[in-house]
Amino acid sequence: MSQSPTPQPGQPSQNPALQPALQSQSATTQPTSPPQSPALQLGQPSPNHLSQLYQRLWSLTTQYRGRLVLAGCVSLLIVAGILGLIRSPWWYVPLLILLAVLGIIGIITLIRLGYRHAWTGLPEYSGPPGSTDIAFQRARTLWDWSQLLIIPIFLLIAALVFGLIQNAISFQMSDTQHKNDMNLAATQQAVDKAAADKQNREAVLAAYQSSITDLLLNHKLGVRNVVKPDDQEAARISAISARSLTLVTVRRLDGDQKGFLIQFLYNAQLINQGHPIISLNTADLSRINLSGIKLRGINLSGAVMTGSDLSGADLTQAYLWGANLSKDSKANQQTNLKGATLIGAYLWGANLSDADLSGAKLSGADLSGTNLRDAIRDGVDFCYTIVTNDTCPPRPSSSGASDLGDDATMWSSFMAKQGEVPVPVHNVANVTAPSYDNNDQSDKRDNNGSALQVFLLGGDPYTNVQAYRSVSLDNTKTNFDLSLSFYITPFNVSEVPPIQALEFRVSSGPNATVALQWQQISATQSQQDNLPNWRVGNGTSWEDLKQSQQKLLAGKWYTLDLTGEIVGNEMHFLSFSCMNDFGAADDNVSSSLDRFLALSPNMKIGMQLDGNAHEDPYDVYLDGVDFNQT
Repeated sequence: MSQSPTPQPGQPSQNPALQPALQSQSATTQPTSPPQSPALQLGQPSPNHLSQLYQRLWSLTTQYRGRLVLAGCVSLLIVAGILGLIRSPWWYVPLLILLAVLGIIGIITLIRLGYRHAWTGLPEYSGPPGSTDIAFQRARTLWDWSQLLIIPIFLLIAALVFGLIQNAISFQMSDTQHKNDMNLAATQQAVDKAAADKQNREAVLAAYQSSITDLLLNHKLGVRNVVKPDDQEAARISAISARSLTLVTVRRLDGDQKGFLIQFLYNAQLINQGHPIISLNTADLSRINLSGIKLRGINLSGAVMTGSDLSGADLTQAYLWGANLSKDSKANQQTNLKGATLIGAYLWGANLSDADLSGAKLSGADLSGTNLRDAIRDGVDFCYTIVTNDTCPPRPSSSGASDLGDDATMWSSFMAKQGEVPVPVHNVANVTAPSYDNNDQSDKRDNNGSALQVFLLGGDPYTNVQAYRSVSLDNTKTNFDLSLSFYITPFNVSEVPPIQALEFRVSSGPNATVALQWQQISATQSQQDNLPNWRVGNGTSWEDLKQSQQKLLAGKWYTLDLTGEIVGNEMHFLSFSCMNDFGAADDNVSSSLDRFLALSPNMKIGMQLDGNAHEDPYDVYLDGVDFNQT
């Protein structure tokens, strides 16, 4: 029995009976496919391949895993951009985004090109037409690519972001360290500079003191009573040199060192008189520190002292004519005069705008033309100072007879220069020391510890100051007695005495005066041998009482008594005496008098301080001023 041959795989059946059926089944089951070339077709994507690629790309973005991967990549790029923005200029993030977009476009372009070439293995391929053993490879999809590249890409981006984070942290740390180092270096540099500046200023101050000391010791600086022309010229040149050196030096010092310089000059007696040896006019003393320093009678006229600290300083009788004591606009610092003592200070034309004068003592100060705009004046009493358009009430006449010096507001004063009209000043003040009330001989006083200070601040040669007050007389009484104790401030006895003369007066009018004068210095050398002496007169002409040459010692108390009678409308002065209170009987004087004075409703008592040719300042204190009638 013959068998039909078994058909081989891939070959058509050899059974003639089954051939039509197979052909019919093949025709009904196999889809019609386009004719293909006999050779193997590679690298020929279907016409809609590109559209399918984009559809698959879009479908990937809509899937959960794809969106997660895409969101992660975008997030990493955003984090990288923020970190880059923190440590990089403004163009870094836009450049990063542009590079990322260009990179994505480049990758897509390479993939597209890969689908066009069979050697890349990306496109699909199939066997010849009609072949049942079809060799087929599906084209690579975006999903395949994502599975292949997602981990490397993610690791790459993660590495990039980690590197950026590390760089940012490192940069931040290095930047912080750099700033700290810079701040530390700047601080150290400032400290070193301040120390160097301080050392330099101290060297400047030491050199200045050495130069002034040399001028004092070797070049007649500060000598006033020179006689030889060569010495006078040397003293004048030394004063000019010292002033120039002072003006230059103070500009290089700070406030504390300026204070040391001023104290040095003051102690050397170069700036403590009406006409100082060294003028500080226009000197830069801004922000000077003189807090709590005693500088009585110092001359700072015309100095620039803006923003200075003078709190608690004793500037009694200080010369501050035209000084600028206003607020320092550069340092925004006001001048501090809290609690300062400015009794009898000369402040003509001074600028005290915006200054703090809280609690300052200005009794007797001359504030003529002083600028007090916006000054703090809490606790300051300006009455009875010398001010422009003074509105204080007039001083009444006293009805009392004892302790007439205990209230300085009852006294007036004026200053007179040779050949000039006297001008009002207020060179009187009440003090607690020195006081005769606290003296061992005070049993006849009121023991209230108050005295009247009358001071001569210097000025032109032979300037004098007269202090006076009104008294009331009882015409029914026949006898009177004027008694007072006085004390002269100590001065350097090696120099010319500052007192030219002292006068004690009783007046009933402008040209009606009886005065007792103790004369120490005469205007002519021929009379100097008979001095000191006591004289009596009317204030312009004098009669020598031919008494012993009493030497009034500074730092000691003396008591003067002037007695007389009231006869009709006249006061007859009969005797006077001047006794010391320290037991030196051989240094007392007394004399009879023969003077009279017409009575008037405007009777006054007072004393006058006459200055010498060198305008040296001095003070006299009065206590126990009594005017008694019996």
